[in-house]
Amino acid sequence: MKTRKLAILAIFMALMLVLGYIESLIPVAPAFPGVKLGLANSVLVYILLMFGWKEALLLMFLKVVLSGLLFSGISGMLYALSGGLLSMMAMIVICRVKGISEVGISVTGAVMHNVGQMLIAILVGGTVGMAAYFPLLFVAAIIMGVATGFIAKILLKVVRYKNAH
Repeated sequence: MKTRKLAILAIFMALMLVLGYIESLIPVAPAFPGVKLGLANSVLVYILLMFGWKEALLLMFLKVVLSGLLFSGISGMLYALSGGLLSMMAMIVICRVKGISEVGISVTGAVMHNVGQMLIAILVGGTVGMAAYFPLLFVAAIIMGVATGFIAKILLKVVRYKNAH
């Protein structure tokens, strides 16, 4: 990886960590744990579309590990990794579909992130009763996915990087 590209990706990594920390301080829906803004997803969508899937997957993984070490611990890392991997895989596939916008990619990622986390919660909790919580998470994912998708769309228009791929 060229030094300039590495430095830019490091800046985006730092931005994702800061956004993740800030959103942990904002009680979106205090009565519903797990509902978050997902601001770092807008950066991931940007990275995916501007740089490619390898860089996006790397940054997602680094964000999960670093956020876990800094803020949430191993348990939080497990949930974030399961959601992040499923989300990234879905976004990588869906971004190849002609006509899918940044918003569509982001919503797909947000929904699949919640699916991944719900699957881990069911496995860890040992009960499928937790799935009753999914409709709320689904609606929240759509709303937040639309918002972060629009942010990614703005980023793609404003922040250009020559020779990203």
